[in-house]
Amino acid sequence: MPARPLVALCLALAALSACEERPPPPVVAPKPPAPPPPPVDADTEAPPPPLDDAPGNVLQLPEHVAAEEATEGDGLIALMLDDPARAERALHRLPTPDGWQVALMANFTLKRGERAPEAPKESQLPALAPDAGVPAAGADAWVAAPTLPLEGPAAKKGRRPTTLLQLPINTRVTVDAVDGARATVTVEVASEVEYGETGSAPTRVVAKPVQGTVDAAWLARAPVTAEALVRDARAQPDTPEGRDAAVVLWHRALLVARSELAREGLLRAAWQARRPSWVVAAALTRNFAPARSAAIAFGCRGDVARAKWLPEKDTPPKKVPDDVCLTDVDARPACDFESKKRKASLEKRAAWRQALGVTERPLLRLVVDAREPRAVLLAGSHLAFHDSCAEFEEVDLESHAASLRRLVLPLGTKDTVLRVPVPQYHGWEYAVLSAPSETRAGEWMRSRSRYRWTIGRRGELQVSLQPQDQSFELEPDASGVTVATPPARHCECNDD
Repeated sequence: MPARPLVALCLALAALSACEERPPPPVVAPKPPAPPPPPVDADTEAPPPPLDDAPGNVLQLPEHVAAEEATEGDGLIALMLDDPARAERALHRLPTPDGWQVALMANFTLKRGERAPEAPKESQLPALAPDAGVPAAGADAWVAAPTLPLEGPAAKKGRRPTTLLQLPINTRVTVDAVDGARATVTVEVASEVEYGETGSAPTRVVAKPVQGTVDAAWLARAPVTAEALVRDARAQPDTPEGRDAAVVLWHRALLVARSELAREGLLRAAWQARRPSWVVAAALTRNFAPARSAAIAFGCRGDVARAKWLPEKDTPPKKVPDDVCLTDVDARPACDFESKKRKASLEKRAAWRQALGVTERPLLRLVVDAREPRAVLLAGSHLAFHDSCAEFEEVDLESHAASLRRLVLPLGTKDTVLRVPVPQYHGWEYAVLSAPSETRAGEWMRSRSRYRWTIGRRGELQVSLQPQDQSFELEPDASGVTVATPPARHCECNDD
């Protein structure tokens, strides 16, 4: 063989050998992980940001500048996310609204349960059912639909089955049997949930199994993540069909993540798909569950899960349960200038509590509708006297040291009981907020701290709003339920 071709062949073999020896790009990130390569062109999409936009236990309350009123484009989107009620008022003030603005106003009206003949008809969105095969009996599965009815047997022969529960997306179930298109499954439903002094996840859950049948086509072998749904939504083509599919995927991402970033993504996707009903639905979505009732105990004895919540009175009951929590306790020390009657009452109550053996372990009990995968947004405010020497019925209070805590809810019932240890009993207000967003919740907390409080003649606490307080424009139901106890007074006054 001539020398020149032989040299060329050797060089080719060496190059091929070098290519084979170079390892291929790994599928998972190497250790240590290399930084992602920069986008090669303007069309390359950046990875979606994490959808959990407030992972901490105590949420911060940065100063918030409300979105300026606008009636079109990005300005109206920002206003809808910040304050949908204000956005609707801005639309109604338009002298000559266009067709899109009329459709948005009509859907706001429909959401309130009122008639709106101007509301346009919208076509059905695609179903986008999972295509992973039905899980086998004995395996775990996860709900892949936004909601999946769990049906029990029919009450009477020939009647439709009874719907036991609406299973939200990503609910974990155990597949007991598969019969064609139907699957018999068992799901755990929480009746009592306990939390620690810190952290957002429950520390103890008391659940009961519920068995029923579901549509097997909507069961998946693994849970879906919000990040995967967002990637799929962003990968949809810019066509009518692709924009509709993006709305479906962003909606499921919102149901999974329950975050403000996902809510904004759904609103923008619905805006692009020209679906006013979904735009308004995203604007009005609340990621936090309201509470049906709230009560705070001064101290408990025995098992709090079985405890009877007993209001303290001037005349204690003769027989007290072994497991008890005391509510409505007035444990403030008496001042020298107070009446002998109140001093005697306080001493009597204190002696009874000591004999009972309860200690000051403040515990908050909430009854919450936990049938959706939401969270409870618990707010706390420290109350202090503005004028400790004023008359008791007319004393002013100040609210400060506000904090927010998110409690993640497991799937439960409409009357799931939550128990949360709280740091203070006297001088604290605890409120469950159901504001449209954490931004609005923070604004609600800051507004509360700007107003004085009043103790009524029966000892109840109320915000002292005056007619000139025009800046208090927050939704009246931003706080679904509130419980508070009066703070202790400074005994530095006299009765002159």
